[in-house]
Amino acid sequence: MILLDRLKTELESTANYLEREYKVQTKHLVVDFVKQNEDMWSTIADMVDHVQVSILVNLVGGTTTPKLWLNSTVVDDEYALHLTSISALRLTRIVLPKMVERNKGAILLIGSMSFQAGPFVAAYAGEKGKLVSFAKSLNTELEQFSNVTIQCMTLAKVHSPGFNMYKDANSPSKYNRYSKRRC
Repeated sequence: MILLDRLKTELESTANYLEREYKVQTKHLVVDFVKQNEDMWSTIADMVDHVQVSILVNLVGGTTTPKLWLNSTVVDDEYALHLTSISALRLTRIVLPKMVERNKGAILLIGSMSFQAGPFVAAYAGEKGKLVSFAKSLNTELEQFSNVTIQCMTLAKVHSPGFNMYKDANSPSKYNRYSKRRC
C-alpha cells in the first residue's frame, strides 16, 4: 500500500496503524500537492512503477477559509485547483495505464456534495464538480474495452481538520441568504 500525505506525522501514524492492524506492507511519501512540480510527480511515478496498484483512492482536496468568492484571491482559486483537480488527473494518469494493461483495477475519487452549489467555497465546489464529470466520462470511455472502474463518491457535511465549514461562521441562516432565489 502506498500512502501520500503532506503531514509526515499523520502519514507515519496511518502507515503504522495499517501495518499493525491489517498486516499490510506500506510505502509512504511526504508530498505537498499545493506546491506541485515535475520532480514530485516523477518521484510518485517511480514509487508506483514498482508496485501493482489495484485501487487508487484519491482524497486529495481542500479549500481555504470559507468566504465569498469575491473576497477570495487567485491564490485561493489555484489552491483548490491544484489540490483537487490537477492532483486527481495526474495521479490517475500515473496508475491507469497499468490497470488497463492488466484489465483490472479501480479508481475512487472523493468528491463533495458542495459541487451542487457550495456557497463560500465556490472554487472548491467547482473543482469537486469537475471530479464528478471526469469520473463519469472516463468510466464511460473505459467500459468500452476495460474492466477498470472509475467512480467519484460525493460526500456531504464532512468535518475534518483541514476543512471545517460547518461552524457558526457558516450557519444555515447564512447559507439560506445565498441560496438560489425563488421565482
